[in-house]
Amino acid sequence: MTAIIRAHDLAKSYANGKVIFSNIGLNVASRERVALIGSNGAGKSTLLKCLIGLLPSSSGEVVTLGETFRSAPSAAQLRRIRRQIGFVFQHHGLVRARPVIDESIVM
Repeated sequence: MTAIIRAHDLAKSYANGKVIFSNIGLNVASRERVALIGSNGAGKSTLLKCLIGLLPSSSGEVVTLGETFRSAPSAAQLRRIRRQIGFVFQHHGLVRARPVIDESIVM
């Protein structure tokens, strides 16, 4: 099967030197299901954001839906990726007075 998401030697660290992850290699094939499991603060969301171009990686290469990039995708690549991938953020500003389904539809 063709990989829809692939990462080679992916790493992410912040300006203060804190390493979030390093040497990540990943291949996710079409129709494959993957669970990303780890403790709070382990870098799961950061990894996902790097894989879809929402956050720049520090090194390595990513191929997402045929778009190949290092660090971050170009603006055109990011638009093409966003047309095909949805992302629900952990803290996406739900209004407590409304049911979640209403809030999701409004957004």
